[in-house]
Amino acid sequence: MKPIFFSIILLLLILTPGIFAATASSENYSAIRFGNGITASETSSANFNAMAILIYSPGTKDAISGTTFTANIGFFDNTVDATILSIYSYAIYPKSAITGSIIRFYISALNANNVWGVLTLPSGALENISLVNNGNVYYVANPVGLYTLTFYANNTLGHIASLIDTFTITAVIPPVTPIDSGGGSSGGTTIKKCSYFWECTPWSLCLEGKQTRECKNTGTCVGIEGKPIEEMQCTEALFDVTLNLKNLVLTRNDTLKFNVELKETKGIEKIDVHVKYTIIDSENNKVFSQIETKAVMGNLSYDKEISEVKFKNGTYALRIDIIYGNLQRAYAEQDFSVEGEVLKEIPPKSGLFWIISLVLIILILLIILIILIKRIIRKLYLRKTIANKTIMIVDSELNIRNSVKYILEKNKCNVILATNSNECINKLKKDKIDLVLIDINLFDSSVKEFSIKIKTKFVLLNAEKISEAEREKLLEIKNIKGFVPKPFDIKTIPERVKKFLF
Repeated sequence: MKPIFFSIILLLLILTPGIFAATASSENYSAIRFGNGITASETSSANFNAMAILIYSPGTKDAISGTTFTANIGFFDNTVDATILSIYSYAIYPKSAITGSIIRFYISALNANNVWGVLTLPSGALENISLVNNGNVYYVANPVGLYTLTFYANNTLGHIASLIDTFTITAVIPPVTPIDSGGGSSGGTTIKKCSYFWECTPWSLCLEGKQTRECKNTGTCVGIEGKPIEEMQCTEALFDVTLNLKNLVLTRNDTLKFNVELKETKGIEKIDVHVKYTIIDSENNKVFSQIETKAVMGNLSYDKEISEVKFKNGTYALRIDIIYGNLQRAYAEQDFSVEGEVLKEIPPKSGLFWIISLVLIILILLIILIILIKRIIRKLYLRKTIANKTIMIVDSELNIRNSVKYILEKNKCNVILATNSNECINKLKKDKIDLVLIDINLFDSSVKEFSIKIKTKFVLLNAEKISEAEREKLLEIKNIKGFVPKPFDIKTIPERVKKFLF
């Protein structure tokens, strides 16, 4: 029975392409593909000849106890081993402790040649940590505050993988002895259970020889015990780095290719820089991030490929950050869009574009400013010319009297109201009035006769249409200066009053 079963397994191996291993872990056999076997190869023949080789350990065990079967199903030339670099797991323990505690660091990296860490202390200083792959390293932490550890791993091909995590060191809280209240109770020691947890912003760039940051206690303790420094002296860097990003290409297999140029513009020494590659989609989500280290002396130009991202149609931004020296930073950014299998670069705005945009914005602001100034001058002039003038409003409708009074008083006029012709004549006898706005129906014979005897100017408010002949006849009367048709826009009254007064 077993020879027939082994023949079935061998047949499956022959018909399945690729490189496989038969795993006998139970009575049910399964074939498993090698995850990290061959990434590229060329077959030496179009026909595969399979040969079964049964390998038994001494004593010939059955399948359940671990029998191994090997089948050679072909021959390959120019093979390339798969060496995927990744940090499989890591640990920082404990994540919170008091000053002087021992902290354990652990890292497990696949296909790594070297592993190490860079620890950022609460003061902002950097400390290199030697790590052991699949092993523990112990660190004594003293200063109080937040520590940031960046785990790094690289391989022989120059690839670098990294992960970032933090831990906190708090101050030792001294015991507090309660005061004896005299009640006869037994004395004791109470431990104050609280912690300081300082969160600090990154150090700023050098400004006037200093770097600053802000630190805030988010722990349960109140006060500033163990507060990290928030200002430190910085020295001028002996170098500067400029970054140029160009030649962006997306291949058919979703590999993004581009060229990076680093130019050391100050100093001649060789420096190490951290290069961070970030791809951001249109919704501002980071779809890719990677950090690697490059040595720069003078100029450095290199090609970079990113194949870990499966691009969908849409707009993306490729950003490259260079961190070097005393937290100095340079960066370049290129927008691009993907349509099907075609990548289109979105060119950055040129200097001329920004200059033209700035000039247009300034012109628009100047136009708005001129309009505002003209309106202000007009209002000031209007207030100056009709301010302190006494205006009488004669109308039987209350809303007209009140609305005209409101707009004129807003322009600093003195306003007198009358509801009929008799009240109008009586107030004209008592007060010195500069202009009378009177409804044409209230401009009867008595008012007409009285208006001829005084110097006050009259303006007729007319709702009905009057003929041109009748209009000319009224204008022949002394002190009649014009007409205001009803209904009228209340906002135009101050300008009309100014026209009739002057």
